[in-house]
Amino acid sequence: MFALKELTIERKIFRRRKKKRLRKIRAHNEIISVKRGDVVRYASKVISFLVDRGDLNTVSAKKLPVPKHLCFKANFKECVSFLERVVLTYCKVKGNIVIDFSKCNEVSVSALVSLKTILDELSFFGKKLALSRFREIPKSIKIIPSHSAIVNRHLHALNFADLPVSEDEQKEYLVLGLMRGRSRNYRENRKAVVSHKVAEFVENTAERFDVGFDERGQNYIESMVGEILSNAEDHSLRKSEWFVDGVSYLHTEPDNEVIEFNLAIINYGNSMYEGFELTKDDNHQVYEKLEKLYERHSSLFSPIKKFERESLFVLYMLNEGISRLKYLESSRGNGTMNFIKSFIELGKFCNEDTRYRPELNIVSGHTVLTCTEEYAPFKDGSHYRLTLNSSQSFKNLPDSSVLKYFKGASFPGTILDCKIFLNKRDLEKNIQRNEETETLT
Repeated sequence: MFALKELTIERKIFRRRKKKRLRKIRAHNEIISVKRGDVVRYASKVISFLVDRGDLNTVSAKKLPVPKHLCFKANFKECVSFLERVVLTYCKVKGNIVIDFSKCNEVSVSALVSLKTILDELSFFGKKLALSRFREIPKSIKIIPSHSAIVNRHLHALNFADLPVSEDEQKEYLVLGLMRGRSRNYRENRKAVVSHKVAEFVENTAERFDVGFDERGQNYIESMVGEILSNAEDHSLRKSEWFVDGVSYLHTEPDNEVIEFNLAIINYGNSMYEGFELTKDDNHQVYEKLEKLYERHSSLFSPIKKFERESLFVLYMLNEGISRLKYLESSRGNGTMNFIKSFIELGKFCNEDTRYRPELNIVSGHTVLTCTEEYAPFKDGSHYRLTLNSSQSFKNLPDSSVLKYFKGASFPGTILDCKIFLNKRDLEKNIQRNEETETLT
């Protein structure tokens, strides 16, 4: 009898404690406090890396206003700082966080894709963290849309927010979709799959104007993208991932149609310059060559025109035959140059309107390097060179408008931000001209 009474009391105590615990969980069901150990155990390499770079003590507010210009080229420092604050706020602030685009009126696809990759990584982190806690619900990230219709179109296309968009408006853009991969064994290698999907994305974009690529052209695109992804693996954090996404927008004019094609390839980890510095002992022959070139350029510096060592080295490294891994594989150093050359040439072929110009930006560390029709790779003997000046010679300094260094801000990795325009009128004219030339020959 006594034992039964004791058991009844214990059950009542257990039920009381359970109810109290559940009430506490319900009252804080959106709260997950993140500790340093949680980041180490459950976060991806990308998130851990960004947390290590920042200062958790600098954040406190749950609401994050997006800069007016979320674009690396136009607003580098604020853009990089905002991305870092997103990660730090998620880890420091309890409960939901809010990303407010209401005052943002300009975005670049590369900046949005960077934000998208970070939000995806934080979502995975939150789910893993929730599973490790007793019946807690993961953090959520809410998006407040912009007052700008153009920004909201980007947000809807890249799946940031479920905004009211008509079926006709949805037909005006085509999305690649975020894809990821990393260095794995042969069977699991994602580069070939992703490269093929990028080639299909280019093909599907061109089909809007009833044009496309033959099998050789598709294979060429796949091989170029595959080489870029190999470079991304080389520079990424160990066991970290690279990311690819893109979107095409249709611009309708009274008597013409123009498609804006965007592609972003991102890896997090060492910048191009950091990776090169880490291998200078093994890669001493190439390194000495670039040192001499830098000494020649630095002798041309003046109070009104000079460049940081990092930015010039990024330019040098893009040229054929130059790579931080040149000592391991002789073919290294050509893939990125071929990609830039082919991308700019494709942009010139598909559009002659001066309002729409192809542009390829490389964001790496503190540096933003821009390739355009005026500053594009050119043939020099048996190699292609990129000097970023009108003289097309390394005897002169590059143009400071297309090679910029930002002190006090650094992107943790490298981005290839590509944009070209497919002008229906010009594209049809150039295709017809090529067909007539082939007929005559």
